[in-house]
Amino acid sequence: PPPPDPPLPPLPSPDHPPPGWFLPPSSPPPKPPSPPSAPPTCDLGLCDNGGLCGACLQAVNGGECPFALFLPSCDSDFADGSADALCLHRSGNACGTDVLLDNCPFWGDVYRKLRCEVVQPSPPPPPPSP
Repeated sequence: PPPPDPPLPPLPSPDHPPPGWFLPPSSPPPKPPSPPSAPPTCDLGLCDNGGLCGACLQAVNGGECPFALFLPSCDSDFADGSADALCLHRSGNACGTDVLLDNCPFWGDVYRKLRCEVVQPSPPPPPPSP
């Protein structure tokens, strides 16, 4: 009978590379994702509602009126954090909005809700006591 076959060499692996091979060093682990950046502070002069109710709303001009079938309410938080998203104001003149705006036919009062943090100015100090 013929002699038995010699044993096969082990398969290459990172722990046991074939002789003469050089394996590059492993790459460092990926960096964790950065936390979302905080929105900038609103310029209240750009907010048609003065930043009341914690939102900066700008009335859109007639050429910006949407053709969408749905607009979120300006009272809601946008789940996707959309910057400068259009919204429909349905609450009369609440939060500094203009109940007579009617800037978009069919929709009525349409605003752009800016993604910024509303910081109201501090009230003036009380007058000195006599």
